[in-house]
Amino acid sequence: MELYLKETLDSVANQTLKDIEVICVDDCSTDNTFKILEEYAQNDSRFIVIHNEQNMGLGLTRNIGLDAVSGEFIMGLDADDFLEADACEILYNKIKQNQSQVLYFNFYNYNNDKKLTGINKAYTNALKNLENKGNVNVRNSYIPYIGFFYI
Repeated sequence: MELYLKETLDSVANQTLKDIEVICVDDCSTDNTFKILEEYAQNDSRFIVIHNEQNMGLGLTRNIGLDAVSGEFIMGLDADDFLEADACEILYNKIKQNQSQVLYFNFYNYNNDKKLTGINKAYTNALKNLENKGNVNVRNSYIPYIGFFYI
């Protein structure tokens, strides 16, 4: 993931919403990922780096990141994702405005320089099921950014 990591981290560091924390969990990478994460953490106090002592896999690694969060809302981002500069600000305002617990939204996929828009149907269906059971307040917003924003 080293190939895209700096673009991802720059897109987070340059958000118009400055009051964010960035939890980065390195799951025993074998490239320069950990070194890159450490450089960002040294230059920006919003970046917190956690290094797994052993490879934990995607699910457990994400849970480790979730355990470290102290913020009001959470957004997941993979090492090859990036955000437009105003993504966090728009999403934060939208979730506060709707008083939602979960906000899901469109994203762009890039395939050989071709931009495609979509929503992950599996996530969408799971969120709708939760909302139908009355467990969460979910809002869909047609904002073109990747991922989920949730409490």
